[in-house]
Amino acid sequence: MKLFKKVIFSIFGMALLATGFVACSSDDNSTTESTLTAKTTNSTMSVKSITNKIPVEERENIYNYFIEYYKITDELEILLVEENLNLDNEFVNKLEKIEHKSNLISLLADYNFSKPEIYINKFEKINLLHTNLKEKNPEFFKLNDSIKENIFFEIMEVSFNDYYRPITISRTCKEQYDIDVSRAKRSFAICGTGAVVAAGFTGGIGGLITGSICMATYYYALDDSLVDYNDCIK
Repeated sequence: MKLFKKVIFSIFGMALLATGFVACSSDDNSTTESTLTAKTTNSTMSVKSITNKIPVEERENIYNYFIEYYKITDELEILLVEENLNLDNEFVNKLEKIEHKSNLISLLADYNFSKPEIYINKFEKINLLHTNLKEKNPEFFKLNDSIKENIFFEIMEVSFNDYYRPITISRTCKEQYDIDVSRAKRSFAICGTGAVVAAGFTGGIGGLITGSICMATYYYALDDSLVDYNDCIK
């Protein structure tokens, strides 16, 4: 399992480097949902923010895109914590050879995912979010990749902190667990959205495969968080 984790995270890292997605950010967030409005992104961004390079409407569109993405992320968490998966080194190799949705459903079933169709449905919702993002934000997508990435990560940081409230520095085992889960969710968001900003998103089966690969990293990050939590409370 540890070997597979190294492989899957290496693939994830290479994907981020390939699209220019490298960022540093604060990790201290919990999984408690806060009251959200699209106006938050405007009130939180500074006057000199790079997000001012795009219209207010597009800033709000991207902010809302992330909020909907986090909702799907939470739905996946509910599914994944109930799974008992043993993903071997061939899982990603087999994913990359998938050409049809029915083959992907079969592969997930072969690897003991309890509800493959529901996972596919979540990935399709993410695909739709990506498609709408590109269609509704023409000014944003006219910018060069570097500026787009900076804008995207700045709004992502604001929306993430709005959706998952920060917690105290003095942490209980449960609070540390919440932080670790938040890190997993942040990584899942970066993994799933990188290709969109870099204009590499094609949707269709490619989007479903990307979702499956990102889900594998998410599953193991959640699993590690739970193992650490159980060690902490002993």
